[in-house]
Amino acid sequence: MSLTVFGASGRTGQSLLHVAHARGHRTTAHVRDAARLGDAPATRVATGSVFDTVSVTDAVRNADAVVIALGLHRDRSTALYSRGTATVVGAMRQHGVRRLVVVSEAAYRRTPAAPSPTPRPPCTGSPTRRPCVNGAYRTPS
Repeated sequence: MSLTVFGASGRTGQSLLHVAHARGHRTTAHVRDAARLGDAPATRVATGSVFDTVSVTDAVRNADAVVIALGLHRDRSTALYSRGTATVVGAMRQHGVRRLVVVSEAAYRRTPAAPSPTPRPPCTGSPTRRPCVNGAYRTPS
């Protein structure tokens, strides 16, 4: 499978690249700054803004699926999610790509008064689900 990851330089994006690489998938990492990709394995790196139609369209070319893992660090008033996702979806339509996964922290807001999240117990699997991958269960196919 050929997978394009937007937001590939972030923690989630880098994790996705590592898992995809380990499973033998071809990957395109779309990032603003290739230097921030670190050691995350990518078959191809496309550099540009998620608002730039040309770089986004190039990144989506020949993809079987797209993952949007964009994250906001400071300014939560930006149109990153709405405009960025619209740009990606437009490029997907242009290239006939029909699979999209969006991972978002947009609703997450930790206030100073809020307690830290309770850590989850280690993943052990379940009789109705396959063993977990990176802390998440995969449902049987």
